[in-house]
Amino acid sequence: MKLIKNFKIKNKLFVLVSTAIIFLISISAIGYIYMSQMSANTKEMYTDRLIPIKNINLIRNNNRALDSFVLELMITNDRAKQVDLETKINERFDQNNQLMNEYEATGLDAASKQNFNHLQEHLHAYEKELQTIVDLALAGKSDEAYSLYSTKLNSVKVAVSGYSDVISDSNIKASENLNKANADKKNQATMIMLFVSLLAAVFFTGMGLVIIKLITSPMKEIQSLMAKAEKGDFTIRGSVQSKDELGLLSESFNSMVNGIQGLIQQVTQTSEHVASAAEQLTASTEMTNKATEHIASTIQELAAGTDQQVQSVGGTKKVINEMSASVRHIAQNAHSASDKALVTSEKALEGNETISNVIHQMNSINQTVSLLGDTIRGLGERSKEIGSIIKVITDISAQTNLLALNAAIEAARAGEHGRGFAVVAAEVRKLAEQSAGSAQKIAALITSIQSETQSAIFSMEQAYEEVNEGIGIVNTAGESFEEIQSSVKEVATEILDVSSAVQQMAASSEQILDAINIVNEVAAAAVTGTVEVSSATEEQLASMEEIAASSMALSKVAEELKSLIGEFKV
Repeated sequence: MKLIKNFKIKNKLFVLVSTAIIFLISISAIGYIYMSQMSANTKEMYTDRLIPIKNINLIRNNNRALDSFVLELMITNDRAKQVDLETKINERFDQNNQLMNEYEATGLDAASKQNFNHLQEHLHAYEKELQTIVDLALAGKSDEAYSLYSTKLNSVKVAVSGYSDVISDSNIKASENLNKANADKKNQATMIMLFVSLLAAVFFTGMGLVIIKLITSPMKEIQSLMAKAEKGDFTIRGSVQSKDELGLLSESFNSMVNGIQGLIQQVTQTSEHVASAAEQLTASTEMTNKATEHIASTIQELAAGTDQQVQSVGGTKKVINEMSASVRHIAQNAHSASDKALVTSEKALEGNETISNVIHQMNSINQTVSLLGDTIRGLGERSKEIGSIIKVITDISAQTNLLALNAAIEAARAGEHGRGFAVVAAEVRKLAEQSAGSAQKIAALITSIQSETQSAIFSMEQAYEEVNEGIGIVNTAGESFEEIQSSVKEVATEILDVSSAVQQMAASSEQILDAINIVNEVAAAAVTGTVEVSSATEEQLASMEEIAASSMALSKVAEELKSLIGEFKV
């Protein structure tokens, strides 16, 4: 579980898909192996067992026909009839030889080969004796021919019939063994394929639930954290501990929150400094206004109180210097806050890029799940091909059944002599029906496998929907990152406005300092330049009014900045 958790998302899905392919190949291989073995047994049953039985029975029929032809030949005196019977006898001889050659070409084991040799030997003896009887009958020696028929030929016929029965019984027993082997293999294949299918279903269900949980749980957690961050809560932290894309996304989210939290704290401190400096500036401005008014009221006494005026101007200059230093400090803090805002904006941009990578990865997951669905559909097509093979086996069984029926009809025509042949035909028909039954059971098994394949396709479609939901969640996370980035940009804009106002205030303080210097010079020359001092005093009052207005604007900006920062929870 821990090992899979640290896998990349594509590796998690690759493990699931690879295992699915292995199970599918295993089930297909098992079905193919057992079907091949059963097909080979069925082919052997038909080629090496059923055809020999058919040939032996045809030889028996030919021998019975030869008996009837010879008996008819011995009792007829019609020359044309005798020639016709002789032709039929030779045709039966040729058929027997051809049937024996076909039987010899089949796969004979040692015992079957020995029985075949005995049958062939006695069959040749039977044909030889029968030919002798034919020659005697054609020569008009019917009594000698019948005597030979009822004595020597009869013993040869018994031997031929005996070896024919032995060969038929041997092939019937071998067919029964092959049929039993097919049934055993069918049972083995059924148990193995059911076990493997059940194992695959349990494994895929468990593995699929684990992987879905490993992907959706971290995504839901990150989505919840982003929703809180969107509302201004930056005290939250991601707790996903893994080395996959979601773990990296959680780390990036934590880094972004840390950066924003530090920026907000820095901006808070800077806004407090700005507010304090604005209050000091306002107080200093009021003091300067009072001093300037006092200068205006006592301008007529300037000559008498020049020293006192110089001291007042010196104090004013000191206050202005302090105010200028405070303004420069505020400007530095505003510039630092602006830099922090830019860094935070870059972090938010990196978060957006990470979300884009996750969306790309989820699309790759979507394609992989679709490919897995195509693979499972391919298994369904292979099951249909196996069904076609089962149909071929069923057709062979039906053909075998038809041959057995024809053999039974021929046996019925042979009467008493075809009774043994009828028994054999019945056994062959029974074996054919059993083969057809086994083929139907296998077809039912294939239908079950196809049903399970459809279930697997349904599961993969559910996984496809889950992945699409994951893509929607990640898109929502991307929108949250964009809103955070927009908020950071607004904060940065406000800070730039504060910085601009502070710079204006610094410029004004420099102007005030210049004015104070002028006042100081005028005070030094107050005796000779009372009019100039009055003009400088008026300029100083105007500058004080400008400073007061700038101080009020700066205080208002500081309050607005504190109000914006108050929306965030750090």
